[in-house]
Amino acid sequence: MSAAPSTDPSVSPLTLRKSVTTLAIAPQTEALTRTARMAYNLMIFIAQNMREDEDGGYTAPMSEIVKGYGGTTRDSGRVRGYIEQMCTTLVRWFPLSRSDEEQANTQVTIAGLPDPPESAECRVFSLLSEARFTRRGGEQWLTWYFPPTIRETVVHPVRWAQVDIQEMSQLSHYASVALFEICSRYKDVPGGLTNRAAPVFWVRALRGEPEERSKVREWRKFKNESLKPALAEINQKTSLNVELIEVLRGKTTVEVQFSVRRKPSVKVVAPIDLSLVELAESLGLRERQLDRLVEDYSEQKVRKALEAMVARNRSMPGSPIRLPYGYLQKALRNEALESPLLDEPAEETSAVRKPPRSRNQQEQERQDQWMADRRAQLNAALDNLSVDELESYAASARATLAEKGLLTPAMLRRFDQKQYRAPMIWEYIRTAYAEATFGPDWRAAPPAVESHQTE
Repeated sequence: MSAAPSTDPSVSPLTLRKSVTTLAIAPQTEALTRTARMAYNLMIFIAQNMREDEDGGYTAPMSEIVKGYGGTTRDSGRVRGYIEQMCTTLVRWFPLSRSDEEQANTQVTIAGLPDPPESAECRVFSLLSEARFTRRGGEQWLTWYFPPTIRETVVHPVRWAQVDIQEMSQLSHYASVALFEICSRYKDVPGGLTNRAAPVFWVRALRGEPEERSKVREWRKFKNESLKPALAEINQKTSLNVELIEVLRGKTTVEVQFSVRRKPSVKVVAPIDLSLVELAESLGLRERQLDRLVEDYSEQKVRKALEAMVARNRSMPGSPIRLPYGYLQKALRNEALESPLLDEPAEETSAVRKPPRSRNQQEQERQDQWMADRRAQLNAALDNLSVDELESYAASARATLAEKGLLTPAMLRRFDQKQYRAPMIWEYIRTAYAEATFGPDWRAAPPAVESHQTE
């Protein structure tokens, strides 16, 4: 929290001064996505660093908004849809402390307008009052207007949290972004403790779903499916260490708060690369479909599958994939990434001859075949384990995934339901067994037997 501009040279040049009264919000009419919240934060940041237009609006190229959180100009169409939606999206503001509520009731923007209502709990606003899109020199520009009764609070806050946009752009889930914003307020506060509130407060503040359209999730389910992955991602990708603190009455959680502290040393990170989204869209996948695949199989595996799919399309231009989402699901589910993603083998013609394989290619093929045999051996061994033995390796795999920050809500559900054959889960179970049986170098193929034949 700050009350004056920072002169600390360590402060990132992309530091958003976000009003403390706008940190905890809950959409009322439309869902908010991670991308939409990031774009809105960039619009506030740009407005804070420019002079408003004569009519009270703010104007900038769309590319400045999109690239500000690590996107590319290809994302402009999707972000434009989110910005249009902001004009009709109502959000409720929740005060984090009594002093926040007092500020929300005293800071007024334009002379002559009525004061905000006495209770900040009743403050419901649209994110934007108007958005205009124009083209200048072949580039799309945006002029946007904040609602007049909150403009001063948003653009010229009296008290704010310093939110590092570059670090926030590393976060891939809405709950991670929302919690990171709130925790940014407390990172330099003595004691480093957030406000203490009932679990329902945190469920509302950290979800991007409208309150009226969905029931408030049970705290235990929300904690396991959304909060724990958000905490793991924040702790792994940002300069903050955030820990959950639960106040129990018997076995029931009655209040929740978070401990926030800076890490001893901070490594500057670059904005997230959104090329995965672009690649998926070029292959006919929707953003929500991509999110599901990443949640189920990890970003690395999905990227590898998409790149293999591009290679397949290039090699078979006359046979397009009609259902890309189903195709990728099947490929990922069957662990087809170790061989080219092809619907069927391409026909060889007598007019085309394969070039002779080099020694390096032959060696790579030998190692690939050895690894395939080793995996088959491990799978057979795992199939013969007792239930208790398999459970022990599953527990080891779960701990490893959690340590690496890869334990997504979907994987948690699968662990709880003992769906160990899911590709990523099975890979880590197999690795745990292999390391226990063959040691940490179980992937290393033995040297090839020297051949003295001349070619």
